[in-house]
Parts: sequence; structure tokens; C-alpha cells
Amino acid sequence: MDSHRDPRVKAVFSIEPAAGPETVRRSLAAIGIPVAFVAGFGDLILPVMDNVIPDALAIPNAQLTLFAKPVGHYTFLIDCTAAGSRKFIAICRDAGPARVAVHQATLELAASFFARTLPPPP
Repeated sequence: MDSHRDPRVKAVFSIEPAAGPETVRRSLAAIGIPVAFVAGFGDLILPVMDNVIPDALAIPNAQLTLFAKPVGHYTFLIDCTAAGSRKFIAICRDAGPARVAVHQATLELAASFFARTLPPPP
């Protein structure tokens, strides 16, 4: 099996990853850098049971944070403008008022993850 590892990448923080069923499990098992995943149980586009959960279980020592419903696929995008909210209702309002709290929690998870897994900058 060919490796596609990029030695410049020292850790991965993945939000709502895709391609779960398409990945090769032994390839994921060979990942040797810290990996953290964040997703929402409300994701109807990439259900966590078929995507992020199998990936997290296949990668040694991967961390997984799952937010409760209604947090879904689009919750992690930036807040929409008023015009965007009218045009893209499903994308802009998928988690309602929880979106701001999920954004803050995800930022804190990412900062904590990288602080623990990467050396301080020179």
C-alpha cells in the first residue's frame, strides 16, 4: 500500500469529514499523527454512523467529539447574512440558536487539541 503522508502535517483536526465508506480501513489504521474529529448527530448529509464514527474507530488514538441534534453538516459554517438566510434556509438555520455555541465550542476544541499535540512555534 502506497503512503500519501505529507511529513509537514503534524496533526489533523477534521470537522464533518466525508468519504467514510470510501476509505481503506488499513490505511486509516496506519495514521500515526494525532487526529481529532468533530461532527453532529443531526447530520443528514453525512450520517455520523457511516462516516466519522468508523473513521475515528479505525485511526489509532483518534479523538471524536459529537454534538447532539440538531447540530448537523452545515452548523459549522460561518453565520449567514440576512440575504443568505432567506435564500439558503436549510444551510443557515440547521441548528438554530445552537450554531453560535457550537462554533465557540469547536474553536476551543481545536485550540486545545493543537496546543496539546503541536510544539510551540519558534
